[in-house]
Amino acid sequence: MLSVKRTHRIPLAVALALVTIGAASCGASAGPEVISDPRPTSTTSEPTPDPAGGDEIVWQEFTRGGFVPAELALGQVPAVTIYADGRIIVATRDADFGADTAVDLQEDEIPAADLEAFLADAEGSGLFRPGTDYGDPMITDLPSTSVTLRTGGVPATVDVYALEHELDHTVGGVSAEQAARRAELKQLLAEGRALATDPKPYVPERVRANLFPPPTVEPDEDPVAWPGPPRSAFPELTDDTTTSCLVIEGPDAAEVAAASAENEDGFWTIDGAVAQITVTPLLPGNEGCPPR
Repeated sequence: MLSVKRTHRIPLAVALALVTIGAASCGASAGPEVISDPRPTSTTSEPTPDPAGGDEIVWQEFTRGGFVPAELALGQVPAVTIYADGRIIVATRDADFGADTAVDLQEDEIPAADLEAFLADAEGSGLFRPGTDYGDPMITDLPSTSVTLRTGGVPATVDVYALEHELDHTVGGVSAEQAARRAELKQLLAEGRALATDPKPYVPERVRANLFPPPTVEPDEDPVAWPGPPRSAFPELTDDTTTSCLVIEGPDAAEVAAASAENEDGFWTIDGAVAQITVTPLLPGNEGCPPR
């Protein structure tokens, strides 16, 4: 029997905001609609208590937002997550606008000495000091990268807009000092990813399934059968609902995640009807569906 957690429907205004600011974000899509900006601040944010409990995150890189379809935004996961016990989970995605939303997750174990040295270097870099400014490039519709470092009781996070974009002299809003700081942060991110020296496929124990309103566009291929719970397991969609969110757990989560990786456009047949469902792997310490 499928193991699921049912949550209440998500109001439109809340869901659109969560697309750009939360790992468990939600948005609406009937095909060509997109989520654009708004960008977060590009300076350090105030540390907040980490609710992860036993799955304490000490380092995380998460690039999200920008001008992307809502179903792609919903499928975004952290690029790199490192836990206090040395686990590291890295994610790769080969997707352009409107293309494949599947994410390839790999995991590894970092030797304690290597992790300690990396975290010490990150803390000593000064990149996470409150008020550190990375500039604000005068370009629009690009994603932002959040980087979280935890070496003490609370995490420190920086949010940098358009970090992955190669800036040139024609782009204003970033000084030479800020550009150098951006380059240093990108180098630190590369070093964090490189800590996974012998990664193996990561099989999620939980996935989030977001059911969209009935599609108004035709899928490119004949939809395959949905391998997850029936339509009745999802909260009802209403006029002010963007998606219906459901968490699937245990062995069923791995089955749904594997099927989703093979289904590029996310269209399925469920209870005899065509539906668009985005499946997002949930990492340890991640919330499932946002609260109502």
